[in-house]
Amino acid sequence: MTPRPPTPPQPSSEMNQIARAIEIMTNSIQQQNMAMAQNHQTTMHRWETTRSAATASHVSQSQEHMGLTEFMRHNSPKFTGNVTPDQVDQWIRELEKIFRATSCPEDKKLVFATYLLSGEAEFWWMGAQQMMEARAEVLD
Repeated sequence: MTPRPPTPPQPSSEMNQIARAIEIMTNSIQQQNMAMAQNHQTTMHRWETTRSAATASHVSQSQEHMGLTEFMRHNSPKFTGNVTPDQVDQWIRELEKIFRATSCPEDKKLVFATYLLSGEAEFWWMGAQQMMEARAEVLD
């Protein structure tokens, strides 16, 4: 008769406890990794939303600022008021040409045009503006 192979040793209760502890630790680590991945994804989404909003705000502010810069790049002529009617007409045509070339928004045209007034013309505008505001008239 052939000898019988030895029976494998039976796991002790201590070995069962160690195996169970390793299994619990593995599950816990997996859960932590999943939570960290979800947290990272949420953080990245918030960051992207914030970045998009900040970029849009910056572009909007830059475009407003660029409007005056772009307008002044065209060597917009100052207006003092000491000119002939033909020169007034020429000044207005120059401004309108610049407004078209820069796609100047309607609400900026008055601001840009009055920015170019100096001397008597600026003094006149300040008085006219005060009178219009006192009568609650729209400045345009």
